[in-house]
Order: sequence, then structure tokens, then C-alpha cells
Amino acid sequence: MITDLRVHWLPLYISDQLIEEVLSPFGKVLDITIDKTLLDKDTMTFNGTRNVKLQTTEFDSRHIPHIVSLCQCGMLITMKGRPSICLKCRQSGHLRKDCPEKSSTYASVTTTRKSPPQPSIATPPVPAPQVSSPPDSEINTSPVSQEPLVDPSTTAVTTPDMPTEEVKILTSGDKKNSNQPNHCRSQH
Repeated sequence: MITDLRVHWLPLYISDQLIEEVLSPFGKVLDITIDKTLLDKDTMTFNGTRNVKLQTTEFDSRHIPHIVSLCQCGMLITMKGRPSICLKCRQSGHLRKDCPEKSSTYASVTTTRKSPPQPSIATPPVPAPQVSSPPDSEINTSPVSQEPLVDPSTTAVTTPDMPTEEVKILTSGDKKNSNQPNHCRSQH
């Protein structure tokens, strides 16, 4: 049986070989193509969705997960005829917009709220709190220094601790210098 899958949410640098490894427990991968979107009559772009043809048994196709973690990316797998899942609670039978676990949003609370009831009688004004001044003995009356707080001949910039690890762009001739694990690298 041939099962057509659509793999969503993966960056383009994830190799087809890695996707094949992830899907191999569910059948033999026959073909992987990258979906393209036509922007206008002369421009086409890759949208990141992969189309996968998988040879499976009926048993195997029922056990293909909806979401898989791959190289620190979530990978959503959809297929024709399989019920969608809610991306909030991960249960089938409804979508995220209809999820019973969905908490109220600010918009839903403000649009359904009635205006607060107006008091039928005027409320008496609340007296202002009394502020007391400190005694003169606690007030600092020493002159302010006119010396600069920083030596103007030096410039120092401090920043919070940041990771010093460099991020390198992977090119086809520079695979050994990548910070990505071997199995997450693009195969050119």
C-alpha cells in the first residue's frame, strides 16, 4: 500500500535522508519532494513542506505519529484520510480553535463582557493619604560631587553573559566546521 504523507514545519536544511531515517520504522520511503508555492507567474519558492511517498502495510500506516521531534524542530505529519489532531491538547476529534482545554483569550473576554454596573448613588470621595516628611536630621545636606562618575578617557561596555559559541553558515565545502550534529546537516 502506498501512503502519501505531508511533512510540515521543517526547515529546508533538514536532509531528505534524515526524514527517511525517521520514517523507516513505518515503511519504505519511495520518494521525497519539497513542495513549491507559486508567488506570481514567474516566481516559485520552496515552502518547507515535504511530500513523502511511503510503502507501508495498513498496520504501519495507522501507527505513524502526528508530531515527531527532529533536530530540535517539531515535524507535523499529515496524510489523506487520517483524522487531524488538536495542536493544543494532541487529541483527535477537534481542532485547536474548538479545543475544550483552550483558555480564554483577552479578545474573547473583552468582547463578551458587559459594561460594569453603574452605582445608583454617588460614592463619597476617599480622603487623600497623609504624607509625613522625615525629620531634618535624616535629610542629607552634603554637597554633590562634581567629579565625573566614569573616566572619560576610557570606554567600557559591559553586557550580560552571552554564549560565545559562533554560528557558522554551512556551505557544501565546509561541512566539518558546522555546529550542527552530523545527522542534522544538509546533504548536498
